[in-house]
Amino acid sequence: MPIEVPPTMLESRREAIAADAERYLVMRGVPWDEVQKSRQNIRDDAASAAEKKARASIILEAIAKREGIAVGEEELAAEIGRIAAANKMDPAEVRRRLVRNERIEGLRASLREEKALDFVVERARVR
Repeated sequence: MPIEVPPTMLESRREAIAADAERYLVMRGVPWDEVQKSRQNIRDDAASAAEKKARASIILEAIAKREGIAVGEEELAAEIGRIAAANKMDPAEVRRRLVRNERIEGLRASLREEKALDFVVERARVR
């Protein structure tokens, strides 16, 4: 069944993938000005992956909704704790930044997708 991906979702995913690729290149020692020269190519390359990720998110969100999969405050706090530990930060500061940058619900949605994927994998039958 074809899935229509909202253009704003597709563009958001594309930008996130491109930004990750740019950070990776910089971490590998590519000068920032060189990365910027390749920005359009990076964005073009990200389009296909963005569409696949967006479609997967739509499907996993539908599964989560149908199955009543939710992310509780404890699970959210645990993930914030993992992020804080990985970045050597205070969990309260990580939470403040997520709230300030309007990313807390995105983190919750990401965790919900992971739980939906786990649900599917647990019930998968290989023939």
